[in-house]
Formats: sequence, C-alpha cells, structure tokens
Amino acid sequence: ALLRYGELYRNAGRYQGKQVVPAAWVRDSWRPRTTSPFNGHGYGLGWWHRQRRGYDVYFAWGYGGQYLFVVPALELTVVMTSDAVAPREHDHNRALHELLTDFIIPAAERGDQRAQIGPAPARLP
Repeated sequence: ALLRYGELYRNAGRYQGKQVVPAAWVRDSWRPRTTSPFNGHGYGLGWWHRQRRGYDVYFAWGYGGQYLFVVPALELTVVMTSDAVAPREHDHNRALHELLTDFIIPAAERGDQRAQIGPAPARLP
C-alpha cells in the first residue's frame, strides 16, 4: 500500500489513468517550506526533500525507520521498512539513506532490473 501511495505522487496524483490527487497539490506538498535544524533536509507538506547524487529525492519518514522515497527523474519509488520496536544504532536512518544513495540510485541509473525484484536484506550492518 505504501508503494502505491508513492507511485501516486510520482505520477503527479494519477492512479490507473485517473487524476486522484490534484497535480498542483503534489507539487505544493513537495515544495520545501522550512529546513530541519537537526538534519538540514527541506520539509514540505508531509514530505521531506534532499538532493542525492544530483537528483531531487522526496521522502515520507515514519516512526522507527519507515521510509517512502520518490526520485521522479529516475521514475523510482522505494519503500523501506524497519522493525519499529527493535533497538537500533543511532545511525540507522543514515544507513537507509546511504542504501538509497550508494546502491539503489546507481542501479536505477544503470537500468538494472534486478533492483526491482526480491526482498531487501533483513538487517543492515
């Protein structure tokens, strides 16, 4: 379900050929209105924004390391989930962003279809 939500936004509010959410709302929600003093990311209406490898990356960030990343220029939507109750290191969120930046985006740049199939590793180092 989270992937469908990301695809809805990646496709400017369209789902199965129908305009479900106004495209203007998607653009407005992605437009940063402030910057976090803690991580430096821009924040719009429910969406965070940052640049990774030269691409605009919009992401929804939920409790415990639940992420929905959208990289429109690469036609890429990525969902990452984490165990919300398991203890994790202080850099858990950074590791998830690095996974996107260092492995998933380069695979999408190459057009590597293998990046679209199979489960993610159970745990990050």
